Amino acid sequence: TDLGRWTAVWATLHFGVMIAGPFYGPYMLADAPAGLDLLDPDDGRTWRYSVLLWTGNVVRLAMLPAMGRMVDRYGPAAVLRIAVLGIMIVPLVWAWTTSLTLLILIEVMSGISWCAAESAVGVLLLSAHRNAAVRARLIAFHQMPVGGAAMIATWMGMELMRGGTLPELSGSEYRYLFVLTMLLRLPAVFLAWRLLPGIAMPMPSEWRGVWRQIPGVQPTLTLSRGVIRFFRRPDAS
Repeated sequence: TDLGRWTAVWATLHFGVMIAGPFYGPYMLADAPAGLDLLDPDDGRTWRYSVLLWTGNVVRLAMLPAMGRMVDRYGPAAVLRIAVLGIMIVPLVWAWTTSLTLLILIEVMSGISWCAAESAVGVLLLSAHRNAAVRARLIAFHQMPVGGAAMIATWMGMELMRGGTLPELSGSEYRYLFVLTMLLRLPAVFLAWRLLPGIAMPMPSEWRGVWRQIPGVQPTLTLSRGVIRFFRRPDAS
């Protein structure tokens, strides 16, 4: 089924992501060269940790309205295919560089990619069936394998880091783990491009705008309107 295809892509992606997902924070705090040592009190720039930690989340929230409209225009399948590709690239930059500027830029890309992916999947789930009871069961069917894949991957990542079985890349096991998570995200990219084009395109008109029901969209829209009104020039009297 179409929902089964989406679930396969989303669960595969979460498995690849969560094997390293919990370890970006420890990597930022670990002493160099194993980590970025962003809270070094002698450096005087401890704000770098907060900036890098929150950039992706802020961008993800801010882009919700734009990504929702992208789903309306191009359909959730097309949006998710591109988003998964962006998500796959992110850990490669984390493994390759320690430049704060480049890491902030890749976190901006991460926020946009995750926002696009979550908007696409959110629209799929909210429009999975006209009957609310059936829709709830379909959402549960989707979430169970996704949650299971994330839990297993997190446990595997923890065991790899705790057991000291990973080789070091540029003096850091974390960077090797980031390369590993990138490779484990590749199957999701393949499945997205292989399976999702079979879903009907574009979005049926009856489901357009359903992205507005995704949690977090309405507060973001309200904030955006407030900012626009604040900077709008008053009418000439």
